[in-house]
Amino acid sequence: MTMYEDGRKTGGFEDDIEIIDVAELIVEAIGKTEEAKVEVHTD
Repeated sequence: MTMYEDGRKTGGFEDDIEIIDVAELIVEAIGKTEEAKVEVHTD
């Protein structure tokens, strides 16, 4: 991600391009903004 951020800065696209992580895209797509509550049972 650092290379993308550097390219955005040096190319002058700071106001045009938002760099976000894949995990952030998934959270946005499923509409979950709070931490998930998950129980894991190991038997």
